[in-house]
Amino acid sequence: MKFIIISLSFISIALFLTVQIPPNETFWFLGFLSPCVPAALLILGILLLYSIAKKSWLIAFPLLALVFGYQFIPRTINFSSAEDSKGRDFSLISYNVSGFMEAHVNQQTGKNTLMEWVIAQDADVYSFQEFANDDKSETENFVAQLEQHYPYYNFSSIEDDRTFGVAIFSKYPIIDEGEILFRGKEFNRAAYADIVIEDDTARIISIHMESMQLKRAQTLGNNKKEKVKQSMQYGYYKMKEAFIERSYQADTMLSFIQTSPHPVIITGDFNQTPYSYVYNSFAQKLSNAFTSKGNGFGFTYTGNKLFFLRIDHHFYDPSSFNILEFNTHKQKVLSDHYPIEGFYQFK
Repeated sequence: MKFIIISLSFISIALFLTVQIPPNETFWFLGFLSPCVPAALLILGILLLYSIAKKSWLIAFPLLALVFGYQFIPRTINFSSAEDSKGRDFSLISYNVSGFMEAHVNQQTGKNTLMEWVIAQDADVYSFQEFANDDKSETENFVAQLEQHYPYYNFSSIEDDRTFGVAIFSKYPIIDEGEILFRGKEFNRAAYADIVIEDDTARIISIHMESMQLKRAQTLGNNKKEKVKQSMQYGYYKMKEAFIERSYQADTMLSFIQTSPHPVIITGDFNQTPYSYVYNSFAQKLSNAFTSKGNGFGFTYTGNKLFFLRIDHHFYDPSSFNILEFNTHKQKVLSDHYPIEGFYQFK
């Protein structure tokens, strides 16, 4: 048992340190290790309790490892008390709306239930990913329905009258806006809007980072075993590609944020869990709204069977903003992501 405790403790420390290394073309394999972090925390907790029960000096090893991994605990589960959100300067909802999913159009009313939910929230600022708009359809023309907001949308594709991309809507004036493109990418991108709120200005960034796109591969095998093999190979390739691209995208965004003339809040679908290089890179520069004011596990993904993922985030400049409250809205499953909302106050 001595060997097991010591070995697992040092393996866990090494695992925790891998988030400092970008999973680029050289170290791409490190991206596959991040899902092991929660398991390592659980194992260390068990080893710690075992050592305490045995009154063993070996308690030092899991305790040391937990010191290295302590940052991951509030990223996994958090408990905090909300302040009075009435004192906020603005509320901000980030939501991957999955193209507003036409399947949610009510056949009786002709209205899109996902759009209706968004409008009913009456947020001051919205940040959308996979935002779609159809100028000719009353049902799908979201820009017209949110008429009290200033819109800025940056599209990766335009088909007929239907556009698709990221978008920012604000009740307050937008004085500047722009796009941040990633290398060789169209579908995944970011956009920013400089919003004047009373006497202050905030730069809100909506980001949609590299997607896994783990759709079933076109299998050519004649038997089930061959088809499973091809699907696994396809999934491996797509995950490797996504790890590499997101490491570059994170570095691009952090460089952009450093040059911002206004305090920044970056929101959106990062497609990365809190145990990754990408998350850790942003967390070293900015505060995360969930770890500041979130509760529970804060899972944000609802697709497939991976309901235990938190891949949508708010990161904010702690020197310029206070966050009073943070919520993950789970009342209705309208997209394959849950919307997340923060209530912010200028310092």
